[in-house]
Amino acid sequence: MTIEQKGVVDLIAISAEGAVAYLIISDHLMWGVGDEEHLLLIQEKINEYLSFIEGGTLIDARPDLIGKRLVLKVIASHEPNKAGFTFYEQLRNVLANAGYPFILEIHPEYLNE
Repeated sequence: MTIEQKGVVDLIAISAEGAVAYLIISDHLMWGVGDEEHLLLIQEKINEYLSFIEGGTLIDARPDLIGKRLVLKVIASHEPNKAGFTFYEQLRNVLANAGYPFILEIHPEYLNE
């Protein structure tokens, strides 16, 4: 699954101790060309994840997540540019205020070339 696929959670990973569930968005898109569309895709995917959480769809599909701390995470293949980093910082603040931790990880080794 990737950021471009709508209506799905890309990946769920459970921490080693079992207390945290990471809801992961896989972002393979490059920065610098089409940034507005890229930012919109991230925003839409985050909104879908929040809808799944708050609407109960996530727990209905994965009752094993009950009681786990939910953390939203983007794993990106490319380092964001200035606009991307600014967006992610704003996103982190908005999500924190809503009670959802957010993590951005950049892993260029995940490139699908």
